[in-house]
Amino acid sequence: MSGESNPTDDDDVRTVRLSDEGRRFAELSAVLTGFEPYDLLATGMADLYLSTAHEQVGATVLDRVLGVVDRDPDGLSGTDLEVARALTYLWYTGAWPRLAPEAHGLLRREAANIEFIVSPDAYTEGLVWRTFNGHPAGAKAPGFATWALKPPPLSWPEPPVPVAAPGPRLRWSDFPSALPPSVFSLADGSPADAPSSENPQSSHTEETSAQ
Repeated sequence: MSGESNPTDDDDVRTVRLSDEGRRFAELSAVLTGFEPYDLLATGMADLYLSTAHEQVGATVLDRVLGVVDRDPDGLSGTDLEVARALTYLWYTGAWPRLAPEAHGLLRREAANIEFIVSPDAYTEGLVWRTFNGHPAGAKAPGFATWALKPPPLSWPEPPVPVAAPGPRLRWSDFPSALPPSVFSLADGSPADAPSSENPQSSHTEETSAQ
């Protein structure tokens, strides 16, 4: 038995060490994706995605975009916003997307502006599968007969519901809708489909009917 190889021997175990740049890239990408840095690091794709982004947009542009993401994500605009969208798309799908032609032209990159899958592993590690507790076809199967079980609930945090201050009532003419006017109220509190004293034509019609 001593001559047989043991799959748990140190020689058979591959250790992939994550670079400091890849770790920092994952931390900043968490702002774009909405996932925790731990989830991004667990994909094992941080260094590969960072290298892909460098090749597609250049180190100068990428560093600038990540700097804005770190300071004020809402300040992204123009080409920087398009690059940030591409990074988010990359994490979710494992593919680098086709950029907007204007943004690609401003970047002045020699790489063709096409969408491509970064690697087979990137496809299976896409964050999109986690958004609905699914799994990529042909990989990461949940197990035999799991189709008979109720899917687990999604664990997305619910955003706070904004509370609006009460405002003035709207007239039916100011707020058209597919709903009947009777469900709305006029500014004076009367039903929207009730005759209004402000409409002389309506009063004249009523008088004619009464006669």
